[in-house]
Amino acid sequence: MDSQYIKVAAKTAPDKASHMIQSLEQLSKKIAVTPVSIPPGLFHISTWILCGAAKVEYPNLDFEFEVPFDDNTTANEATFTIYNLSKTTRGQFTLGRDISLTAGYGTDRGIIFSGVISSVRTAHDGVDVKTTVTAVDNPKLKEHDVKNISFKKGCKASYILRSLLEKTGLPIAAFKIRRDHTYKDAVTVDGGLMSSIDQYAKICGVSTYIQRGSIYAIDVRTANTGLQFNMDTDHGLIGSPEYFEDEISETADNQEIKETRKGYKITSLLEHRCMTGARVNLKSKDVTGTFHVLEGQHSFNGTDFLTEMTVI
Repeated sequence: MDSQYIKVAAKTAPDKASHMIQSLEQLSKKIAVTPVSIPPGLFHISTWILCGAAKVEYPNLDFEFEVPFDDNTTANEATFTIYNLSKTTRGQFTLGRDISLTAGYGTDRGIIFSGVISSVRTAHDGVDVKTTVTAVDNPKLKEHDVKNISFKKGCKASYILRSLLEKTGLPIAAFKIRRDHTYKDAVTVDGGLMSSIDQYAKICGVSTYIQRGSIYAIDVRTANTGLQFNMDTDHGLIGSPEYFEDEISETADNQEIKETRKGYKITSLLEHRCMTGARVNLKSKDVTGTFHVLEGQHSFNGTDFLTEMTVI
């Protein structure tokens, strides 16, 4: 067991620290019982950033990150904070350059972000030099306006949604709606493309999101990402899942379409397999079942190596 990591975890707020330590100890016991099935070095954080000719790897250099993911088409923006880069390495982080982040434990790791740099700034922070890099997962998905796209009377919401998705320029990997609406009058779409896509996705009862360079319009509960993972105290679960219930609504022909979503908010040790649509086999004291990831965030602040996820 990596006692150094447990000591670091204890620096957090007392409640969270105790949950993290308990989770790590559970994983340690699992290694002791089944050493063959668990990758060696599981508890050693393994994470690095690739950008141009630069590879920034922890713990050779200190860095932090926040990587959100969700079920809409708005570009997700990741933030990297890197300390004390050499001038040469810092010069690799330039606007428009590809950047990726790999994270995990030992040999169990994967790419959790791939995108393009949108801003870079460097400033002194006490004795440290801090470089803050932001990046978007797909610059094509930055919000931009579309003007007066007209659809005839009797047009279906699904047709409008597909037409708007095609305007992103990305291949449509899946398009499977849960419901539809036929408009009594002609429809004009005028304004933000991404917000319009989200509007018609709600009417059709689906999520729209980007993975591996393709766009999906599908209920995440039926998505087939090929990714699944167990989530329990043996696999990094921290604390108890928190129940949530929210209502989403949209209007079509002055008719309000409502839907209630129910699920759980979960915190765990970082799980690189966690992304929108991934299947989660959840087992805790209060809830057991199969869920699908809606949204969340991977983060590392130099102390906590976490994934927060919302599942339905």
